[in-house]
Amino acid sequence: MKYSLVSNDHLTFQLYTASQSPFVARKRRLKRIIYPLSYIIFGMVFLYTEDYILTSIAMAVAVLWFVIYPFYSRRVYVRHFNKHIAEYYQERINIPGETSIVDDSLVFVSDNTEGRIVLSELKSIIELKDHFLLQIDAGSAVILPKGNIEKTELDSFIEELEKSAELSRLDKTSWVWK
Repeated sequence: MKYSLVSNDHLTFQLYTASQSPFVARKRRLKRIIYPLSYIIFGMVFLYTEDYILTSIAMAVAVLWFVIYPFYSRRVYVRHFNKHIAEYYQERINIPGETSIVDDSLVFVSDNTEGRIVLSELKSIIELKDHFLLQIDAGSAVILPKGNIEKTELDSFIEELEKSAELSRLDKTSWVWK
């Protein structure tokens, strides 16, 4: 099965992995709550000193932060991962490669890399809206873009992989980066 990856394929993988990380979720949740709480505390101090204008400003900033932070955080993570991909994955972008199942291994070959993964090392087969992720461990996976591979070829490959690796696919087609 032949295909090539673009930077958006790597970005989707990075964002999906981050969204599944308890550490990232906790960090984003804490930042969403801690900053507004600090502004509320400042607002209480200003209220105690009877400075109602600064109290109103502090409370408004707290509410705005709580509402706007998820959108801001999304953009920060996308920007961070785009820089990461540009720096570390540039040699893998738009390079044609081929992935196949040989004996009890998943084999992938491209112009600059060659790899072999024993099927028993695969942890899961994750189906996203536009990709399949063949997860090896928490931080690495083989990315199969649905748009670059003929549907029937990809479906038969995934079915063969499910049988050979004794895994079933996880349907995450409704996943979006939030």
